[in-house]
Amino acid sequence: MNKQNAHAWLKKLISIRSEVSTEGENLMADALYQRLSQLDYFIKNPEHLSFVEAENDPYQRKSLVASMILDHSRPTLIGIGHIDTVSTIDYGKYRDLATESESLKQAFLQDLAQFKPSVQQDLMNSDYLFGRGSLDMKAGVGAWCEVCTLLDQYPHLAKANLIIGFVCDEEGNSLGMQSILSKLINIRDTFHLTYLGVIDTDYTAPKTTDSDEYTMYCGTIGKFLLNIAVFGKEAHASDPLEGIDASMILSALISKLCYNQQLSETSLGKVSPVMVPLHIEDSQQAYSVQTAKMAWGYVNVCFYKRPIEQWMNMFEVIAQQVVEELQQKMRLALSAQGSTKEPVPIRVITQKQLSKSKLDLHLPDERLEAYRYVQDSYQSVMNDEALIVLYISPPYYPAFTIDPQHSPLVTYIQSNVRSTHPYTIEPYYPYISDMSFVKGVNQHEIKALKQYLPNDHRLDERMLHMMSALDCEMINIGPLGKDAHQWTERVSLSSFDWLINTLAQCVLEVKDEIFDSNEQFLGT
Repeated sequence: MNKQNAHAWLKKLISIRSEVSTEGENLMADALYQRLSQLDYFIKNPEHLSFVEAENDPYQRKSLVASMILDHSRPTLIGIGHIDTVSTIDYGKYRDLATESESLKQAFLQDLAQFKPSVQQDLMNSDYLFGRGSLDMKAGVGAWCEVCTLLDQYPHLAKANLIIGFVCDEEGNSLGMQSILSKLINIRDTFHLTYLGVIDTDYTAPKTTDSDEYTMYCGTIGKFLLNIAVFGKEAHASDPLEGIDASMILSALISKLCYNQQLSETSLGKVSPVMVPLHIEDSQQAYSVQTAKMAWGYVNVCFYKRPIEQWMNMFEVIAQQVVEELQQKMRLALSAQGSTKEPVPIRVITQKQLSKSKLDLHLPDERLEAYRYVQDSYQSVMNDEALIVLYISPPYYPAFTIDPQHSPLVTYIQSNVRSTHPYTIEPYYPYISDMSFVKGVNQHEIKALKQYLPNDHRLDERMLHMMSALDCEMINIGPLGKDAHQWTERVSLSSFDWLINTLAQCVLEVKDEIFDSNEQFLGT
Protein backbone atom coordinates (compact mmCIF):
# COMPACT_ATOMS: atom_id res chain seq x y z
CA MET A 1 0.00 0.00 0.00
CA ASN A 2 1.14 3.55 -0.69
CA LYS A 3 -0.40 6.99 -0.75
CA GLN A 4 -0.95 6.92 -4.50
CA ASN A 5 -2.91 3.69 -4.21
CA ALA A 6 -4.85 5.04 -1.23
CA HIS A 7 -5.84 8.13 -3.22
CA ALA A 8 -6.83 5.98 -6.20
CA TRP A 9 -9.03 3.85 -3.94
CA LEU A 10 -10.69 6.97 -2.57
CA LYS A 11 -11.49 8.12 -6.12
CA LYS A 12 -12.91 4.67 -6.82
CA LEU A 13 -15.21 4.93 -3.80
CA ILE A 14 -16.35 8.40 -4.84
CA SER A 15 -17.15 7.10 -8.33
CA ILE A 16 -19.73 4.69 -6.89
CA ARG A 17 -23.00 6.61 -6.72
CA SER A 18 -24.39 5.70 -3.35
CA GLU A 19 -27.11 8.28 -2.79
CA VAL A 20 -29.23 7.56 0.24
CA SER A 21 -32.28 5.35 -0.37
CA THR A 22 -30.92 3.99 -3.66
CA GLU A 23 -29.38 0.73 -4.87
CA GLY A 24 -26.05 2.56 -4.91
CA GLU A 25 -25.69 1.97 -1.19
CA ASN A 26 -25.58 -1.78 -1.81
CA LEU A 27 -23.09 -1.26 -4.64
CA MET A 28 -20.81 0.49 -2.15
CA ALA A 29 -21.16 -2.37 0.32
CA ASP A 30 -20.34 -4.85 -2.47
CA ALA A 31 -17.24 -2.88 -3.53
CA LEU A 32 -15.96 -2.81 0.04
CA TYR A 33 -16.57 -6.53 0.41
CA GLN A 34 -14.69 -7.24 -2.81
CA ARG A 35 -11.70 -5.19 -1.63
CA LEU A 36 -11.50 -6.54 1.92
CA SER A 37 -12.22 -10.16 1.00
CA GLN A 38 -8.88 -10.23 -0.82
CA LEU A 39 -6.93 -9.62 2.40
CA ASP A 40 -5.20 -12.67 3.90
CA TYR A 41 -7.05 -12.27 7.19
CA PHE A 42 -10.47 -12.53 5.56
CA ILE A 43 -9.37 -15.30 3.21
CA LYS A 44 -8.54 -17.31 6.34
CA ASN A 45 -11.56 -16.00 8.31
CA PRO A 46 -14.31 -15.35 5.74
CA GLU A 47 -16.97 -15.48 8.45
CA HIS A 48 -15.51 -12.28 9.92
CA LEU A 49 -16.61 -10.29 6.88
CA SER A 50 -20.38 -10.25 6.50
CA PHE A 51 -23.32 -8.20 5.33
CA VAL A 52 -26.03 -7.07 7.72
CA GLU A 53 -29.43 -6.32 6.24
CA ALA A 54 -31.08 -3.08 7.34
CA GLU A 55 -34.13 -4.00 9.41
CA ASN A 56 -37.61 -3.05 8.17
CA ASP A 57 -36.08 -1.28 5.19
CA PRO A 58 -38.26 -0.73 2.10
CA TYR A 59 -35.09 -0.33 0.00
CA GLN A 60 -33.53 -3.63 1.17
CA ARG A 61 -30.15 -2.06 1.89
CA LYS A 62 -27.24 -3.65 3.67
CA SER A 63 -24.21 -2.71 5.72
CA LEU A 64 -20.87 -4.51 5.94
CA VAL A 65 -19.17 -5.53 9.19
CA ALA A 66 -15.46 -6.41 9.09
CA SER A 67 -13.94 -7.97 12.23
CA MET A 68 -10.17 -8.35 12.58
CA ILE A 69 -9.73 -10.20 15.87
CA LEU A 70 -6.06 -11.01 16.38
CA ASP A 71 -5.85 -11.47 20.15
CA HIS A 72 -8.88 -11.78 22.44
CA SER A 73 -6.93 -10.34 25.35
CA ARG A 74 -6.28 -7.04 23.61
CA PRO A 75 -8.69 -4.10 23.65
CA THR A 76 -11.01 -3.81 20.68
CA LEU A 77 -11.82 -0.64 18.79
CA ILE A 78 -15.00 -0.21 16.73
CA GLY A 79 -14.74 1.89 13.61
CA ILE A 80 -17.76 3.43 11.88
CA GLY A 81 -18.09 4.88 8.40
CA HIS A 82 -21.29 5.51 6.45
CA ILE A 83 -21.42 4.44 2.82
CA ASP A 84 -24.30 6.63 1.63
CA THR A 85 -24.27 10.22 0.40
CA VAL A 86 -26.86 12.90 -0.11
CA SER A 87 -28.35 13.41 -3.58
CA THR A 88 -26.40 14.80 -6.53
CA ILE A 89 -29.32 16.87 -7.81
CA ASP A 90 -27.66 20.09 -6.59
CA TYR A 91 -24.86 19.65 -9.16
CA GLY A 92 -27.18 20.85 -11.93
CA LYS A 93 -25.47 20.66 -15.33
CA TYR A 94 -22.52 18.88 -13.69
CA ARG A 95 -24.67 16.11 -12.21
CA ASP A 96 -23.39 13.39 -14.55
CA LEU A 97 -19.85 14.18 -13.37
CA ALA A 98 -20.70 14.58 -9.68
CA THR A 99 -18.92 11.36 -8.70
CA GLU A 100 -16.09 11.50 -11.26
CA SER A 101 -13.52 13.53 -9.35
CA GLU A 102 -11.01 14.26 -12.11
CA SER A 103 -13.61 14.96 -14.82
CA LEU A 104 -15.62 17.14 -12.46
CA LYS A 105 -12.56 19.19 -11.57
CA GLN A 106 -11.75 19.73 -15.24
CA ALA A 107 -15.33 20.84 -15.92
CA PHE A 108 -15.16 23.23 -12.98
CA LEU A 109 -11.84 24.64 -14.24
CA GLN A 110 -13.42 25.40 -17.61
CA ASP A 111 -16.02 27.52 -15.79
CA LEU A 112 -13.59 28.85 -13.19
CA ALA A 113 -14.89 32.42 -13.21
CA GLN A 114 -18.30 31.40 -11.85
CA PHE A 115 -16.85 30.16 -8.56
CA LYS A 116 -16.09 32.22 -5.49
CA PRO A 117 -12.39 32.89 -4.80
CA SER A 118 -11.99 30.19 -2.14
CA VAL A 119 -13.30 27.50 -4.53
CA GLN A 120 -11.14 28.83 -7.36
CA GLN A 121 -8.10 28.60 -5.11
CA ASP A 122 -8.85 24.99 -4.18
CA LEU A 123 -9.51 24.02 -7.80
CA MET A 124 -5.95 25.13 -8.54
CA ASN A 125 -4.66 23.17 -5.55
CA SER A 126 -3.81 19.50 -6.16
CA ASP A 127 -4.49 18.75 -2.49
CA TYR A 128 -8.27 18.97 -2.98
CA LEU A 129 -10.43 16.21 -4.39
CA PHE A 130 -13.91 17.29 -5.52
CA GLY A 131 -17.08 15.24 -5.87
CA ARG A 132 -20.20 14.10 -4.07
CA GLY A 133 -19.23 12.11 -1.02
CA SER A 134 -15.55 13.03 -1.21
CA LEU A 135 -15.76 14.63 2.23
CA ASP A 136 -19.00 13.16 3.57
CA MET A 137 -17.82 10.52 3.90
CA LYS A 138 -15.99 8.39 1.35
CA ALA A 139 -12.67 9.63 2.77
CA GLY A 140 -13.54 8.26 6.21
CA VAL A 141 -14.60 4.93 4.69
CA GLY A 142 -11.49 4.78 2.54
CA ALA A 143 -9.26 5.46 5.53
CA TRP A 144 -10.68 2.46 7.40
CA CYS A 145 -10.00 0.26 4.37
CA GLU A 146 -6.35 1.32 4.37
CA VAL A 147 -6.07 0.59 8.09
CA CYS A 148 -7.49 -2.90 7.49
CA THR A 149 -4.84 -3.42 4.82
CA LEU A 150 -2.06 -2.31 7.17
CA LEU A 151 -3.35 -4.53 9.96
CA ASP A 152 -3.47 -7.43 7.53
CA GLN A 153 0.12 -6.81 6.41
CA TYR A 154 1.55 -6.35 9.90
CA PRO A 155 -0.50 -8.53 12.29
CA HIS A 156 2.57 -9.02 14.52
CA LEU A 157 2.48 -5.28 15.30
CA ALA A 158 -1.21 -5.21 16.24
CA LYS A 159 -1.99 -3.76 19.66
CA ALA A 160 -5.78 -3.77 19.32
CA ASN A 161 -8.49 -5.71 17.56
CA LEU A 162 -10.56 -3.82 15.04
CA ILE A 163 -14.23 -4.12 14.07
CA ILE A 164 -15.53 -1.79 11.40
CA GLY A 165 -19.13 -1.11 10.49
CA PHE A 166 -19.57 0.28 6.98
CA VAL A 167 -23.17 1.37 7.40
CA CYS A 168 -25.95 2.48 5.08
CA ASP A 169 -28.64 5.14 5.57
CA GLU A 170 -26.75 7.62 7.78
CA GLU A 171 -28.11 10.47 5.65
CA GLY A 172 -31.61 9.09 6.19
CA ASN A 173 -32.66 7.44 9.44
CA SER A 174 -29.45 5.62 10.49
CA LEU A 175 -31.04 2.22 9.87
CA GLY A 176 -27.63 0.80 9.05
CA MET A 177 -26.08 1.74 12.38
CA GLN A 178 -29.11 0.57 14.30
CA SER A 179 -29.14 -2.74 12.44
CA ILE A 180 -25.52 -3.66 13.24
CA LEU A 181 -25.91 -3.17 17.00
CA SER A 182 -26.91 -6.79 17.56
CA LYS A 183 -23.94 -7.91 15.44
CA LEU A 184 -21.51 -5.85 17.52
CA ILE A 185 -22.94 -7.23 20.76
CA ASN A 186 -22.81 -10.79 19.42
CA ILE A 187 -19.15 -10.45 18.37
CA ARG A 188 -18.23 -9.04 21.76
CA ASP A 189 -19.97 -11.81 23.67
CA THR A 190 -18.85 -14.64 21.38
CA PHE A 191 -15.16 -13.75 21.49
CA HIS A 192 -15.19 -12.31 25.03
CA LEU A 193 -13.85 -8.98 23.84
CA THR A 194 -13.45 -5.72 25.71
CA TYR A 195 -14.71 -2.80 23.65
CA LEU A 196 -12.65 0.31 24.25
CA GLY A 197 -14.99 2.52 22.28
CA VAL A 198 -16.25 3.68 18.89
CA ILE A 199 -14.37 5.88 16.43
CA ASP A 200 -16.46 7.51 13.73
CA THR A 201 -14.55 9.07 10.82
CA ASP A 202 -17.09 11.60 9.58
CA TYR A 203 -15.59 14.85 8.40
CA THR A 204 -14.22 17.57 10.64
CA ALA A 205 -16.48 20.60 10.69
CA PRO A 206 -14.17 23.64 10.33
CA LYS A 207 -14.74 26.62 12.60
CA THR A 208 -13.96 28.92 9.65
CA THR A 209 -13.82 28.37 5.90
CA ASP A 210 -10.02 28.38 5.83
CA SER A 211 -9.44 26.47 9.07
CA ASP A 212 -6.90 23.65 8.88
CA GLU A 213 -7.38 22.62 12.49
CA TYR A 214 -8.01 18.95 13.24
CA THR A 215 -10.62 18.15 15.87
CA MET A 216 -11.51 15.21 18.06
CA TYR A 217 -15.21 15.31 18.92
CA CYS A 218 -16.02 13.57 22.20
CA GLY A 219 -19.74 13.25 21.59
CA THR A 220 -22.51 14.19 19.23
CA ILE A 221 -25.39 16.62 19.09
CA GLY A 222 -28.93 15.24 19.34
CA LYS A 223 -32.00 15.89 17.26
CA PHE A 224 -35.76 15.44 17.20
CA LEU A 225 -38.56 16.80 15.06
CA LEU A 226 -41.14 19.10 16.62
CA ASN A 227 -44.36 18.55 14.70
CA ILE A 228 -47.18 21.06 14.60
CA ALA A 229 -50.66 20.09 13.44
CA VAL A 230 -53.18 22.93 13.14
CA PHE A 231 -56.91 22.45 12.75
CA GLY A 232 -58.54 25.76 11.87
CA LYS A 233 -62.08 26.81 11.05
CA GLU A 234 -62.76 27.14 7.35
CA ALA A 235 -64.42 30.23 5.86
CA HIS A 236 -64.99 31.93 2.51
CA ALA A 237 -61.94 33.89 1.36
CA SER A 238 -64.14 36.99 1.10
CA ASP A 239 -65.33 36.56 4.68
CA PRO A 240 -62.18 35.22 6.41
CA LEU A 241 -63.02 36.53 9.88
CA GLU A 242 -65.86 34.01 10.12
CA GLY A 243 -63.19 31.38 10.58
CA ILE A 244 -59.44 31.18 10.97
CA ASP A 245 -56.99 29.85 8.44
CA ALA A 246 -54.87 26.91 9.61
CA SER A 247 -51.96 27.95 7.38
CA MET A 248 -51.81 31.38 8.99
CA ILE A 249 -51.62 29.86 12.47
CA LEU A 250 -48.91 27.42 11.42
CA SER A 251 -46.80 30.03 9.66
CA ALA A 252 -47.05 32.41 12.62
CA LEU A 253 -45.86 29.73 15.04
CA ILE A 254 -43.04 28.54 12.78
CA SER A 255 -41.89 32.14 12.31
CA LYS A 256 -41.75 32.53 16.08
CA LEU A 257 -39.78 29.33 16.61
CA CYS A 258 -37.32 29.22 13.74
CA TYR A 259 -34.06 31.14 13.46
CA ASN A 260 -34.68 32.25 17.03
CA GLN A 261 -31.33 32.16 18.82
CA GLN A 262 -33.04 32.62 22.19
CA LEU A 263 -34.36 29.07 21.92
CA SER A 264 -30.93 27.54 21.31
CA GLU A 265 -29.30 25.53 24.07
CA THR A 266 -25.84 26.20 25.52
CA SER A 267 -23.70 23.38 26.89
CA LEU A 268 -19.96 23.20 27.59
CA GLY A 269 -19.43 26.46 25.75
CA LYS A 270 -21.30 25.34 22.64
CA VAL A 271 -24.53 26.84 21.29
CA SER A 272 -26.92 24.56 19.44
CA PRO A 273 -28.11 25.47 15.91
CA VAL A 274 -31.29 27.47 15.56
CA MET A 275 -34.46 25.62 14.71
CA VAL A 276 -35.40 25.44 11.04
CA PRO A 277 -38.56 24.20 9.25
CA LEU A 278 -38.14 21.04 7.19
CA HIS A 279 -41.71 20.60 5.94
CA ILE A 280 -44.86 22.74 5.70
CA GLU A 281 -48.13 21.93 3.95
CA ASP A 282 -51.87 22.53 4.25
CA SER A 283 -55.00 20.70 3.21
CA GLN A 284 -55.58 22.68 0.02
CA GLN A 285 -54.98 20.34 -2.90
CA ALA A 286 -56.11 22.81 -5.57
CA TYR A 287 -57.32 26.37 -5.98
CA SER A 288 -60.24 27.15 -3.69
CA VAL A 289 -61.91 30.20 -2.20
CA GLN A 290 -62.28 28.28 1.05
CA THR A 291 -59.56 28.89 3.63
CA ALA A 292 -57.44 25.97 4.78
CA LYS A 293 -59.01 23.73 7.41
CA MET A 294 -55.79 21.89 8.29
CA ALA A 295 -52.06 22.55 8.12
CA TRP A 296 -49.05 20.59 9.24
CA GLY A 297 -45.31 20.96 9.46
CA TYR A 298 -42.23 19.87 11.33
CA VAL A 299 -39.21 21.71 12.62
CA ASN A 300 -35.66 20.47 13.17
CA VAL A 301 -34.59 20.74 16.81
CA CYS A 302 -30.93 20.17 17.73
CA PHE A 303 -30.12 19.74 21.40
CA TYR A 304 -27.40 18.89 23.91
CA LYS A 305 -28.78 18.15 27.37
CA ARG A 306 -32.18 19.85 27.64
CA PRO A 307 -34.84 17.20 28.38
CA ILE A 308 -37.69 16.56 25.94
CA GLU A 309 -40.25 17.53 28.57
CA GLN A 310 -38.59 20.91 29.04
CA TRP A 311 -38.50 21.50 25.29
CA MET A 312 -42.18 20.68 24.89
CA ASN A 313 -43.22 22.89 27.81
CA MET A 314 -41.29 25.74 26.21
CA PHE A 315 -42.96 25.17 22.84
CA GLU A 316 -46.37 25.13 24.47
CA VAL A 317 -45.72 28.52 26.09
CA ILE A 318 -44.56 30.00 22.78
CA ALA A 319 -47.59 28.59 20.97
CA GLN A 320 -49.85 30.24 23.53
CA GLN A 321 -48.07 33.55 22.95
CA VAL A 322 -48.67 33.21 19.22
CA VAL A 323 -52.35 32.49 19.86
CA GLU A 324 -52.70 35.67 21.93
CA GLU A 325 -51.00 37.73 19.21
CA LEU A 326 -53.23 36.27 16.50
CA GLN A 327 -56.39 36.77 18.55
CA GLN A 328 -55.51 40.43 19.10
CA LYS A 329 -54.87 40.82 15.37
CA MET A 330 -58.27 39.27 14.64
CA ARG A 331 -60.01 41.53 17.16
CA LEU A 332 -58.57 44.61 15.47
CA ALA A 333 -59.72 43.33 12.07
CA LEU A 334 -63.22 42.59 13.40
CA SER A 335 -63.43 45.99 15.08
CA ALA A 336 -62.44 47.74 11.84
CA GLN A 337 -65.47 46.12 10.22
CA GLY A 338 -67.77 47.26 12.99
CA SER A 339 -68.13 43.82 14.55
CA THR A 340 -68.12 43.27 18.31
CA LYS A 341 -67.93 39.49 18.24
CA GLU A 342 -64.90 37.58 19.47
CA PRO A 343 -62.56 35.80 17.04
CA VAL A 344 -62.57 32.03 16.74
CA PRO A 345 -60.90 30.65 19.87
CA ILE A 346 -57.62 28.74 19.44
CA ARG A 347 -56.57 26.05 21.88
CA VAL A 348 -53.05 24.65 22.34
CA ILE A 349 -52.46 21.06 23.44
CA THR A 350 -49.72 18.47 23.17
CA GLN A 351 -49.87 14.80 22.21
CA LYS A 352 -49.97 13.97 25.94
CA GLN A 353 -53.42 15.55 26.16
CA LEU A 354 -54.75 13.95 22.99
CA SER A 355 -56.54 10.63 23.13
CA LYS A 356 -54.59 7.77 21.57
CA SER A 357 -55.58 6.87 18.02
CA LYS A 358 -56.72 3.30 17.40
CA LEU A 359 -55.29 3.27 13.90
CA ASP A 360 -52.60 0.74 13.02
CA LEU A 361 -50.53 2.39 10.31
CA HIS A 362 -47.16 1.48 8.83
CA LEU A 363 -46.49 4.16 6.23
CA PRO A 364 -43.11 4.55 4.48
CA ASP A 365 -42.90 8.13 5.78
CA GLU A 366 -42.96 8.00 9.58
CA ARG A 367 -43.63 11.74 9.82
CA LEU A 368 -46.74 11.52 7.64
CA GLU A 369 -47.77 8.46 9.63
CA ALA A 370 -47.58 10.44 12.89
CA TYR A 371 -49.70 13.20 11.37
CA ARG A 372 -52.35 10.68 10.31
CA TYR A 373 -52.57 9.45 13.90
CA VAL A 374 -53.05 13.02 15.13
CA GLN A 375 -55.70 13.66 12.48
CA ASP A 376 -57.59 10.59 13.64
CA SER A 377 -57.36 11.59 17.31
CA TYR A 378 -58.58 15.10 16.44
CA GLN A 379 -61.94 13.67 15.40
CA SER A 380 -62.74 13.01 19.06
CA VAL A 381 -62.14 16.61 20.17
CA MET A 382 -63.18 18.69 17.13
CA ASN A 383 -65.61 21.54 17.77
CA ASP A 384 -65.97 25.19 16.78
CA GLU A 385 -62.57 26.20 18.12
CA ALA A 386 -59.25 25.96 16.31
CA LEU A 387 -56.63 23.61 17.69
CA ILE A 388 -52.82 23.49 17.71
CA VAL A 389 -51.34 20.08 18.52
CA LEU A 390 -47.64 19.84 19.39
CA TYR A 391 -45.99 16.44 19.15
CA ILE A 392 -42.81 14.64 18.08
CA SER A 393 -42.17 12.33 15.14
CA PRO A 394 -39.19 10.17 14.13
CA PRO A 395 -36.27 10.31 13.76
CA TYR A 396 -34.85 10.80 17.23
CA TYR A 397 -31.09 11.08 17.74
CA PRO A 398 -29.88 11.10 21.36
CA ALA A 399 -27.10 13.53 22.31
CA PHE A 400 -24.07 12.29 24.20
CA THR A 401 -20.72 13.60 25.32
CA ILE A 402 -17.87 12.11 27.33
CA ASP A 403 -15.40 13.82 29.63
CA PRO A 404 -12.03 13.58 27.86
CA GLN A 405 -10.23 13.92 31.18
CA HIS A 406 -11.76 10.68 32.45
CA SER A 407 -12.26 8.74 29.23
CA PRO A 408 -10.39 5.44 28.71
CA LEU A 409 -10.94 5.83 24.95
CA VAL A 410 -9.49 9.35 24.76
CA THR A 411 -6.63 8.39 27.08
CA TYR A 412 -5.81 5.41 24.86
CA ILE A 413 -5.73 7.55 21.71
CA GLN A 414 -3.67 10.29 23.30
CA SER A 415 -1.21 7.70 24.61
CA ASN A 416 -0.86 5.86 21.31
CA VAL A 417 -1.12 8.51 18.61
CA ARG A 418 1.74 10.89 17.95
CA SER A 419 0.37 13.29 15.38
CA THR A 420 2.41 15.70 13.29
CA HIS A 421 -0.60 18.02 13.41
CA PRO A 422 -2.07 19.24 16.71
CA TYR A 423 -5.79 18.80 17.23
CA THR A 424 -8.36 20.34 19.51
CA ILE A 425 -10.99 18.51 21.56
CA GLU A 426 -14.65 19.50 21.30
CA PRO A 427 -17.56 18.08 23.34
CA TYR A 428 -20.05 17.60 20.50
CA TYR A 429 -19.93 16.70 16.83
CA PRO A 430 -22.09 19.53 15.42
CA TYR A 431 -24.13 17.40 13.00
CA ILE A 432 -26.31 14.37 13.67
CA SER A 433 -24.34 11.17 13.38
CA ASP A 434 -24.40 7.43 13.93
CA MET A 435 -22.59 8.00 17.23
CA SER A 436 -26.02 8.65 18.76
CA PHE A 437 -26.76 4.91 18.75
CA VAL A 438 -23.85 3.37 20.65
CA LYS A 439 -24.81 4.37 24.19
CA GLY A 440 -27.83 3.84 26.42
CA VAL A 441 -30.56 6.49 26.63
CA ASN A 442 -31.89 7.91 29.88
CA GLN A 443 -35.14 6.15 30.84
CA HIS A 444 -36.84 9.46 31.63
CA GLU A 445 -36.22 10.58 28.05
CA ILE A 446 -37.63 7.35 26.66
CA LYS A 447 -40.78 7.81 28.75
CA ALA A 448 -41.16 11.39 27.52
CA LEU A 449 -40.68 10.33 23.92
CA LYS A 450 -43.43 7.75 24.22
CA GLN A 451 -45.80 10.39 25.57
CA TYR A 452 -45.18 12.78 22.68
CA LEU A 453 -44.94 10.27 19.82
CA PRO A 454 -48.36 9.58 18.23
CA ASN A 455 -46.82 6.52 16.54
CA ASP A 456 -44.85 5.37 19.57
CA HIS A 457 -44.62 1.87 18.09
CA ARG A 458 -41.83 3.42 16.00
CA LEU A 459 -39.75 3.77 19.15
CA ASP A 460 -37.89 0.49 18.83
CA GLU A 461 -37.61 -0.95 22.35
CA ARG A 462 -35.29 -3.69 21.13
CA MET A 463 -32.95 -1.15 19.56
CA LEU A 464 -32.94 0.95 22.74
CA HIS A 465 -32.09 -2.16 24.74
CA MET A 466 -29.19 -2.94 22.40
CA MET A 467 -27.88 0.62 22.71
CA SER A 468 -27.78 0.13 26.47
CA ALA A 469 -26.19 -3.30 26.08
CA LEU A 470 -23.43 -1.94 23.83
CA ASP A 471 -22.96 1.27 25.87
CA CYS A 472 -19.66 2.44 24.36
CA GLU A 473 -17.78 5.69 24.55
CA MET A 474 -17.57 7.42 21.19
CA ILE A 475 -15.43 9.98 19.41
CA ASN A 476 -15.20 11.36 15.89
CA ILE A 477 -11.90 11.95 14.11
CA GLY A 478 -12.27 12.86 10.46
CA PRO A 479 -10.62 14.48 7.45
CA LEU A 480 -10.64 18.17 6.63
CA GLY A 481 -12.55 19.59 3.72
CA LYS A 482 -15.10 22.15 2.68
CA ASP A 483 -18.71 22.53 1.57
CA ALA A 484 -20.16 19.19 2.68
CA HIS A 485 -23.66 18.70 1.21
CA GLN A 486 -22.89 21.38 -1.39
CA TRP A 487 -21.98 20.91 -5.06
CA THR A 488 -18.49 22.25 -4.36
CA GLU A 489 -17.87 19.54 -1.73
CA ARG A 490 -14.19 18.64 -1.51
CA VAL A 491 -11.73 16.84 0.74
CA SER A 492 -8.11 17.59 1.54
CA LEU A 493 -5.96 14.63 0.47
CA SER A 494 -3.24 15.51 2.97
CA SER A 495 -5.84 15.31 5.74
CA PHE A 496 -6.97 11.95 4.34
CA ASP A 497 -3.36 10.78 4.72
CA TRP A 498 -3.29 12.18 8.25
CA LEU A 499 -6.46 10.29 9.11
CA ILE A 500 -5.04 6.98 7.89
CA ASN A 501 -1.90 7.62 9.90
CA THR A 502 -3.86 8.49 13.04
CA LEU A 503 -6.16 5.46 12.82
CA ALA A 504 -3.26 3.14 12.03
CA GLN A 505 -1.46 4.25 15.19
CA CYS A 506 -4.56 3.30 17.18
CA VAL A 507 -4.19 -0.37 16.24
CA LEU A 508 -0.51 -0.82 15.28
CA GLU A 509 2.76 -0.36 17.11
CA VAL A 510 4.79 2.54 15.73
CA LYS A 511 7.76 0.70 14.23
CA ASP A 512 10.27 1.76 11.61
CA GLU A 513 9.09 -0.90 9.18
CA ILE A 514 5.74 0.86 8.64
CA PHE A 515 6.18 4.37 10.05
CA ASP A 516 8.90 6.90 9.24
CA SER A 517 10.58 9.25 11.72
CA ASN A 518 7.54 11.54 11.61
CA GLU A 519 5.17 8.66 12.41
CA GLN A 520 3.80 8.75 8.87
CA PHE A 521 2.96 5.34 7.39
CA LEU A 522 5.32 4.06 4.72
CA GLY A 523 4.33 2.51 1.43
CA THR A 524 5.13 -1.11 0.73
